[in-house]
Amino acid sequence: MGGAFLIGLLTVYFCLVSSMASRTKAAEKSKKAAAIISKIVAFSPIIGVAIFSFLFAFVLKGRLPERLSHAMIVFALWVYATKFYVYAISYFKKGKVLALSLAGAALSIALAVLYTPLDRYVRLIYASLGGFSFLPGLLLWGVYYADVGLKKAIK
Repeated sequence: MGGAFLIGLLTVYFCLVSSMASRTKAAEKSKKAAAIISKIVAFSPIIGVAIFSFLFAFVLKGRLPERLSHAMIVFALWVYATKFYVYAISYFKKGKVLALSLAGAALSIALAVLYTPLDRYVRLIYASLGGFSFLPGLLLWGVYYADVGLKKAIK
């Protein structure tokens, strides 16, 4: 249950940093690079679904619910790390946003590395949540895309 708590904590932290970033003007130098990375990250789930579908269909046999929820969560954690990196390069002149973004990236990467071995993920998350282990992944993706949609609506 503690593993799911850390994921929830990360999503709240992401909302905090995202909110701070939206109230701050991005550096002109990095806007183009940040926009390119953000577009790639926004479409990365489509590529991920194609790759994971192939892997689940032909390579990874058995334990499908565990593997699907595991892939969803770990992939989302890497997307969060990338988004925190985008915030860091966009707001590198704003010390507080930069520090919070780097801390968020470090936390996302640490969680992704922690949960990457399937057996550890099963022990830390799947064993306590079982069939509900998709909820932390859905929370991560839902918050991420809600944030992206909100920012587009504001602009």
